[in-house]
Amino acid sequence: MDCGGGRISDRGAIFSSDGRCVLSPGGGAVHVFSRATGARVASLKAHDDEVTTVQLDPGDPTRVYAASLDGSLSVWDYAHQKLIKKIEVSNPVCSMVIPSNGASAVLCCKTQGSKGQIVRLDLQIGRWWGAINVASPCQLVCSPSGKFFGYWLGNELWIKSTNHDKEVMFVGPNPFVCVTFGSDDKRLAAGDATGRISLWNDFTPAVDKQDHWHLKNTRTVVHWHANNNCLQSLCFSPDCVFLLSGGKEAVLVIWEVETLQKRFLARLGSTILSISVSPRDPALYVLGQDGNAIRVVNTATDKTECSILGISPCPRGTDGCQSTAASVIQPGSGYLVVPTNNSVLQFYNVRRNKHVAYLQTAPRNQVSLTEAEMDKGSNPLGPPAEPHVSALAFNRDASVLVTVGTVPQPGPSHCVRTELKFWDAAGHSQEPYELNTIVNDPHGGLVSSLCYSPSDDSAVTTSSSGDFKVWHRRGCGDVTAWHCRSVGSYRGDALVVGVHIDKEGRPLIGGMYCSC
Repeated sequence: MDCGGGRISDRGAIFSSDGRCVLSPGGGAVHVFSRATGARVASLKAHDDEVTTVQLDPGDPTRVYAASLDGSLSVWDYAHQKLIKKIEVSNPVCSMVIPSNGASAVLCCKTQGSKGQIVRLDLQIGRWWGAINVASPCQLVCSPSGKFFGYWLGNELWIKSTNHDKEVMFVGPNPFVCVTFGSDDKRLAAGDATGRISLWNDFTPAVDKQDHWHLKNTRTVVHWHANNNCLQSLCFSPDCVFLLSGGKEAVLVIWEVETLQKRFLARLGSTILSISVSPRDPALYVLGQDGNAIRVVNTATDKTECSILGISPCPRGTDGCQSTAASVIQPGSGYLVVPTNNSVLQFYNVRRNKHVAYLQTAPRNQVSLTEAEMDKGSNPLGPPAEPHVSALAFNRDASVLVTVGTVPQPGPSHCVRTELKFWDAAGHSQEPYELNTIVNDPHGGLVSSLCYSPSDDSAVTTSSSGDFKVWHRRGCGDVTAWHCRSVGSYRGDALVVGVHIDKEGRPLIGGMYCSC
């Protein structure tokens, strides 16, 4: 059995010490990718539950630490794929940072009752001390030198000294979503749920004096990202000249810290969840993104140098939940074909665990929802449907692909129309298929199922309005098109839910009928 896929971008990706590899937690492993080609080099598996954090060993460039929800840490020589040792913590580890001395780590663990506990762990003997109880597990951040670490819960931001028992808390007007330290141990940036970013040029006096008023009176607030938790991640450049921010707009915003001027690296495809800088090249950043994608971007050239793509998640369906469109296997190649966001089909080689191609079935840019669209109080049906492929089918040799697309329409939430499209295999195109025929609203209602005949060039679609249609290809030579050959129904109001075509080309229609 061939197994592949998995989430690779949710927990944040980092560069290796030499900058030649990208390391990312995914499931119970740490995945190692080549920065040059995007190919998966290795998967470091040592845990029985999800790996939440991967961190470089400050004292050994060949080693990395991985923390997991199974209550343990693993130490790897990632270049040789060798497990050096495991450290038992006993509680699920939700977040981890390692100060620059490399002797200890700061962990946030989940305890009984879904509460959290922040502890210091000696990485040599595995003993922990200095427990801090918090209301719930939270994310940790650490300054590059290791002098400070921080965490946030709601609108409370805590900054602590790792060498002394000094701390300061800042209460913001809105919940915090991301925090980052500058390499000079002076600059600090924190983003909140409204998209605003608070900047401090020197937060250290506030920690030394344990004076929260100093943090309140010395911050600068900038705002570009939209409301509704659109801001997701922050990162300073190594020289602290620039601050990078990213979120649901799929735009990397590059702020000049002194002047607060900004420039943009746009159209990155999906929500930016995490940003990390290369230790070897200050212009290279690795982005973890919502579409199960990792991208390496160069801010000097404003170009994407490498894309690492896992299996994309299912889109949001017409009921506000995930679409139930089934993935299919492409005949011949054996590629898994997955319906994804924005009416895209992804072709994925499960055996080699590698993305092959995308097919954009309907042109559409990335769109961020408004706060009203996301608010269940003002919109009981939930967020509107995303355009997506709700059904697809191949002929026997994969030379023909048929798709049913669901496209949101202006008006009330979840108002949609359907598009039936017939595709021919592309000869020299960058995309695997070229559009042959499009049929807008092929039925009175939504298309409930689709099946391609195994014996000839025909396909059958069924509808929630109670009818089915048989589609046939006709034409001469290389010029062909698809048309509706016949229409059928049972008593006019039966609910047709499925169709199957046998080896002889005879359709079998399944449905329900209510006589009351």
